[in-house]
Amino acid sequence: MDQNQVRRGVMEAFDEIASDVQHTRRKPWLSLKELEDCGSKRVLDLGAGTGRNSLKMAEWGATQVVAADVSVEMLKIIRETSKADWDKIDAVRCDAIHVPFRSSSFDAVSFIAAIHHIPGEKWRREAMEEVKRVTVPGGRVLVTSWAITTNAKGKRPRMRSIEGGEDGDVFVSWGDDVDRFYHILSLDGLKDLVESAGLKILNAYEERTSPRESGRNWVVVAVRPEAGQDG
Repeated sequence: MDQNQVRRGVMEAFDEIASDVQHTRRKPWLSLKELEDCGSKRVLDLGAGTGRNSLKMAEWGATQVVAADVSVEMLKIIRETSKADWDKIDAVRCDAIHVPFRSSSFDAVSFIAAIHHIPGEKWRREAMEEVKRVTVPGGRVLVTSWAITTNAKGKRPRMRSIEGGEDGDVFVSWGDDVDRFYHILSLDGLKDLVESAGLKILNAYEERTSPRESGRNWVVVAVRPEAGQDG
C-alpha cells in the first residue's frame, strides 16, 4: 500500500463529499462537551471538516478557533457560511502531521474523528506529537476515533480491507462512489497513541453516535503536563 497515495485519496474523498457532509453532519459531537470550558481561550479544531465543532466552541466563548483541515472544499464551506460567531473562526488548510503553528499556541485542541484517516502508525504518532507540541502546558486535548458503526439491524457499512495495509486498514464507502480510508483502532490503541506523545490521560470511554444506531467512537481526554511534569 502506498501511504502517500492513501493520504492524497483522503483529501480527494473529503473534497468530493464536502457538500454531503455539510447537510448530513450538522450537530457537534457529544464528546465535545469535554472542551466546554473553552471560554476566553484559543482553540485548535484539527480535522475540522465543515466546522460544526468549531462553531460550537466559538459559541461557548472561545476568543479564537482555528479550524484546520486537509480538504479545500470543507474549508470553503466554513469560509462561506454566514453566522454571527463565525468571525471568531479562522479556516486553515494543513495536514495533521505538519501543523503550521508555533509550539504552545493553543489552550485546547480538539482532534475529533480524524486520526483514523491517517495511514501508518508512524504518521499517526507524529500527528499526536504535533497535537502535544501546539498545546500549552496544562492545556486540554480531546481525541476521538471510530470503532465500527452498525445500524439498528446490526449491519455494518460497506467496507473492504486493503491489500498490503496494516491490520485494521479499511476503505469505508460513502454513497456508491467514494471510499474513505480508515484505520480502525481499539480504545487501548488510541490511548497508546496519546500517551506515547507525552500527554497525560484524564479519561477514556466509549461514545455512542446516536440513539438510532449502535455505532461507537472511542474518546480520550488528555492534558499536556506542566513543565517538569512530563512522564
